[in-house]
Amino acid sequence: MFGKSKMYWQRTFEGYIFIGPWLIGFVIFTAGALLGSFGISLSKWSMIGTPQYVGLENYKYMVNDRFFWQSLMVTIYYLLNVPLNLLLGLLLAILLNQKIRGIAVFRTIYYLPSVTAGVAVSLLWMWIFNPRFGVINVLLSKVGIQGPAWLGSETWAMPALIIMSIWGVGGSMLIYLGALQS
Repeated sequence: MFGKSKMYWQRTFEGYIFIGPWLIGFVIFTAGALLGSFGISLSKWSMIGTPQYVGLENYKYMVNDRFFWQSLMVTIYYLLNVPLNLLLGLLLAILLNQKIRGIAVFRTIYYLPSVTAGVAVSLLWMWIFNPRFGVINVLLSKVGIQGPAWLGSETWAMPALIIMSIWGVGGSMLIYLGALQS
């Protein structure tokens, strides 16, 4: 049909068969959920009873809410963490791509936090950022600086979260290292 061979159409059909489960999952779980959420956002609904269509009133209310703008700024601030993680992952990969003795130990040390259990990591960071006897504040007190209440302060909570996310830089480091060595 239209100058294409039977083999072409067979391969095309096989391709669609292989991507079919993904397409079905995408339509149901991603696109369907997205459209459903948008539909709910255009209504007033207390989860009990029937939703009432209100149009863009919810969006007008959201834009005038001070917490919306505050949360948007916090989100943008935290998104600065993404390039930082990528850059640190690349720099570590370049450093760990060197041919020196014992480099496998350092690669393991940098990747280990990426596979450590979440509960253990949470307890570790609670200990590190503890305002009274945390490691960081103890080290700061050794040089005469009063450490902040890291996770209890509006000023220091976001930097603490960014520091914690840098902990998992080993995953991107491993991907960059694989690319450098291929």
